[in-house]
Amino acid sequence: MITIIPTLEIMKTNIDNNIQGNQAELRRESFDNIVELVSLANVEIILEGSIFERIDSKLNQDHKIFFNSGLFRIDNSVKGVVGFNTTKAICWVAESESKSRKVIILTENTQDYKQICNGKIVAVSPSTFIDRVERAKNNYQNRLMSNLDDSLNALFFI
Repeated sequence: MITIIPTLEIMKTNIDNNIQGNQAELRRESFDNIVELVSLANVEIILEGSIFERIDSKLNQDHKIFFNSGLFRIDNSVKGVVGFNTTKAICWVAESESKSRKVIILTENTQDYKQICNGKIVAVSPSTFIDRVERAKNNYQNRLMSNLDDSLNALFFI
C-alpha cells in the first residue's frame, strides 16, 4: 500500500502546456506513471489541499472532471494553518499518511523533504521515479517479483 504525493511543481507542469523543456517532459511522464499505477497496484494519489487551490483556477473543464473523478484524494487537513507553506503541508500530510501506508513524495526538490524521509517516506525526482517504476514493472513482468506492489516496495523502500 503506497501513497504518492506530487508537489506543486509537478502539478503546475501537468496543467500548463506553456512549461517546456526536458524537466517538464519528465514531470509529465512521471505524473502519467502515477495515474497508471493506480490501476496496476495498490497505489493512491493525494493532492495537498493548498496545492489543489493554487492550481484550481488554471484547470479547464476536462481537468476538473479528472481531478474530481475519485482518482485523487484532496487532503485539506492543514488548510488554514498559519505558517504552513506547501512544503510544510506536504510534510504534515506525508507523516500522517505514513502511519498506515508507505509514501512517495514526487518532487524536483528532494532536499526539501530530507528531514522526514525514513523507511516509510521517500522523496524522489521525476527521473528517479520513472526509472524505478519501469524497473518495478519489468521485475513483475519477468516474474522476478510475485506482484507489482512488492516490486515497487523493494525498489522505493528497501
